[in-house]
Amino acid sequence: MNTKKIFLITLLLFSASLYSQIIIEKPSYDIRNSAIPEVRNVTLYKDSTVLDVRFNYIPGWWIKLDSIPVIKCDGESISSEKISGVTLGQKETMPKCGFVDSKITFGPLSSESKKIDFYMSETFSIYGIDISGQKKVSDDLLMPSLYHGVWKRLDRKSTRLNSSPRSLSRM
Repeated sequence: MNTKKIFLITLLLFSASLYSQIIIEKPSYDIRNSAIPEVRNVTLYKDSTVLDVRFNYIPGWWIKLDSIPVIKCDGESISSEKISGVTLGQKETMPKCGFVDSKITFGPLSSESKKIDFYMSETFSIYGIDISGQKKVSDDLLMPSLYHGVWKRLDRKSTRLNSSPRSLSRM
């Protein structure tokens, strides 16, 4: 009985190692030049790399993705092999929710790679996407975390000033 259990556990572990993938959810990045593309997940397979990208824009308006997506890793540029969810060269009208999700498949990356850069054109670029999975998520576009608290406090004060009828009469 024990040998069967050991055999099944060994078989399970071996089969899990054959289908190995690494998923980095909401990877952090160094900087981006637009809030339109947002990399939601990076999935690393032995033979490919898949980016789950969400394109955010105003509902009812359109965006047009003209250039082929590229990732740059360790000085090497890798063009996309497959794109689903959006069509290159066509206007994509944003639905009422204000976003369109897509999967972009690239070739494999080296196992030593720690960061990648994602380019769709000069307009949509995200630099220093952390694929090591060790950093926390960066929610800010360009504002250092040092200033987050200051802006939140100022926002609360301005909301209180604008919502109170007495404060308006003092101005």
